[in-house]
Amino acid sequence: MTHLRGLVALSIASVGVAGAVQAAGINTNVALPVREGGYVYRTQLRFLDRDVDLHAIPNVLVYGATARTTLFGILPYLSRSAGFTDAGLRQSDAVDGFGDLRLLVRQTVYARDALQRTSRLGLLAGLEIPSGKDEFSSHSTDYQLGGVYTLQDGRHELDADLFYKINTEGRGLELGDELQYNLAYQLRVSPWEWPERGTPSQIYLVIEANGKTSQETRSGGAKLDGTGGTIVFLSPGVQWVTRRVIYEGSFQIPVVQDLDDGQVETDFVAAAGIRVQF
Repeated sequence: MTHLRGLVALSIASVGVAGAVQAAGINTNVALPVREGGYVYRTQLRFLDRDVDLHAIPNVLVYGATARTTLFGILPYLSRSAGFTDAGLRQSDAVDGFGDLRLLVRQTVYARDALQRTSRLGLLAGLEIPSGKDEFSSHSTDYQLGGVYTLQDGRHELDADLFYKINTEGRGLELGDELQYNLAYQLRVSPWEWPERGTPSQIYLVIEANGKTSQETRSGGAKLDGTGGTIVFLSPGVQWVTRRVIYEGSFQIPVVQDLDDGQVETDFVAAAGIRVQF
């Protein structure tokens, strides 16, 4: 379950809209604004290949409270047909249901805009409420702090984020704190040159590095074997951006898997999704 929660967390809030929909990292957060008073809904289907069937659908609703303040609500739907508990014990029962609710606020603290260029820095804070099904819940209220930076210049965009998640104890089990770090580069390949009039649909190629380092899980103050470690993905992807909708796909390949003994390694993660502005 630890890996499945991390799978959702790698891609929960990378939504950016200012007027028309803009490109954004698929697995990386973005500092671009959401239109004041506007909403964005984002969903994905994410499949994790670890010799078991794991699926996650992170449902994200975004609201532009002001020009600089954006609110996020994330309610993932999870499905597992086999896997490992946080204590490293194998379980083979099939189960599905909603995970814990996550609420976030992003505050833009720096913004500099010019013709076809923008540079923005945002700070994020939030909490995760233990509202999910028992098998997918940490049973604790957890906290998240971080920052995100975006530089968009013509057909190029760079996004980077860094987050620290503080996990508290629930039902005698305390998942290790997590550090998440992501970097994304997008290149608009169609149209290569922006037209003088109109807003055509666009195609972007995306390459990302997405990582997470977790401390060991504790039970009664003692560290549990088979928990904690670092995993980093290299993630190529593609986006088709229209006036109101983004269609996207990503294939994540693990390049670093420094995991505590007893954990199952990940072969790949595949994701496909949409973002809709309304």
